[in-house]
Amino acid sequence: MRGSANADAADLLDSDFATGNENGYAFRYVIAGASTLGAPAKYELAATPLRYGRTGKLSFFRDSNGSFHAADHNGAVGSASDPKVE
Repeated sequence: MRGSANADAADLLDSDFATGNENGYAFRYVIAGASTLGAPAKYELAATPLRYGRTGKLSFFRDSNGSFHAADHNGAVGSASDPKVE
């Protein structure tokens, strides 16, 4: 590889997704749960329609166990209590 290392050269995410928006959805990634007492870090990944009703109606959620969930929350963030998507 030539040149300096940088986010663009790593090519891990396309530039649109890296901004948090892709295909009419806003993405949110949250790390939570880690503690100095040894609790492991957990994550949550959520996707909500940028324009509810136009770019989508379902809010998607992936919990730290890897399960996908989806429900209509009128554009609000979903949760692990939403129905699982198989």
